[in-house]
Amino acid sequence: MSDQENQVNQESTETPTTQPQRTVTAQTVLLSAVELAQSRGAYRVNEMALITEAHRIVTAQENARLQAEAAARGEGAEEESSSEPAAESSE
Repeated sequence: MSDQENQVNQESTETPTTQPQRTVTAQTVLLSAVELAQSRGAYRVNEMALITEAHRIVTAQENARLQAEAAARGEGAEEESSSEPAAESSE
């Protein structure tokens, strides 16, 4: 019994792993809703081509937005790292 108590205590004291935060946008909500409705059979077969095309367009826009944000973060990090050595050398 004491072994089981020790295992429970050890497991509860471990810190849970943190998952990266996911930003919720109108596009991600829309994509999730479309996927959920499709999985539940909300669309007729002849409507699926239109739904698939709309899903593709919104996904492409969301991916472009994410890439732009990643590029902006990368440029910001480069500017900070390039300005720090210049500040140190001027002193």
